[in-house]
Amino acid sequence: MMRITPGGIWDASNVTLESMVRLAYRLQESQLAAGPAWIYTDRFDIQAQSEQSAPPGEFGRRMQSLLQERFNLKVHTERRELPIYALVFAASDERRGPSLTPAAVDCVAFARDRAAAAARGTPLPPVQQPGERPTCGTMTGRGRLSGGGVTMEQMALTLSQYTGRMVVDRTGVNGNFDYELRFAHNPSLRGRGPGGGLPVPPEPEDSSAGGVSIFAAVQDQLGLKLNAQRAPVDVLVIDSVQHPTDN
Repeated sequence: MMRITPGGIWDASNVTLESMVRLAYRLQESQLAAGPAWIYTDRFDIQAQSEQSAPPGEFGRRMQSLLQERFNLKVHTERRELPIYALVFAASDERRGPSLTPAAVDCVAFARDRAAAAARGTPLPPVQQPGERPTCGTMTGRGRLSGGGVTMEQMALTLSQYTGRMVVDRTGVNGNFDYELRFAHNPSLRGRGPGGGLPVPPEPEDSSAGGVSIFAAVQDQLGLKLNAQRAPVDVLVIDSVQHPTDN
């Protein structure tokens, strides 16, 4: 489990170091190289705090400092050519599909208002009803992805967990979007995921997706396309790391 709570606290339970490094440095799976086997298997609980008003990059920098201090993590960056998928529009007129729409909610204001309400002790409604698309953020499941108020870059990061390789946003579109994507589940393409390899929840297969692959679903439902390419990519190489000492 990973979540960011009002007040800027990042709370993670039963996650791998590999997943924490990827979060801190904003990496997809193929962008992390080397390191001992235990960073993919051993699990940790961790809490980190950032000021609620801090700029977006501050949380990542604080996480990087925490990993350097607690795990003695040492890294360097290399440029490597890797197979990727470029996320582009399927049509030349950049027409969006029926399941990709401009965001209905300003998620920055939404989070600010909820934090203010929580500080006043006002009861808060859930941000997501069971089975529904989240108001803000991303929901993943077996044969289903949905997001609220996400950027194309964030969508690409989520898609990479289901395509077997890195996905890079090449749409050239700014702004935030809501989307809903249903496809036939293919466990052979499933990545380690944001928590570092937790099993896919035992959900029933979504019969509404039929035999549609995620590649066909992206095109038909979102109006986008995953183009196979090779491209130079920045890769974070782990030089050394150690198990943390007790608090």
